[in-house]
Amino acid sequence: MFPDEASCLRLVQALAVETHEEWVDENRYLNMDLLREHLKRPAPQPKAA
Repeated sequence: MFPDEASCLRLVQALAVETHEEWVDENRYLNMDLLREHLKRPAPQPKAA
């Protein structure tokens, strides 16, 4: 058990912060490198009618 409620809360908060940081690092839905490469390309010119 824990000596008091505050020590339990500190442990739970530390675990929550660690889990959040791991999730942020591992779950990226947009690869910014691909976006940067895409933005470097010139925009396609519309075809004349």
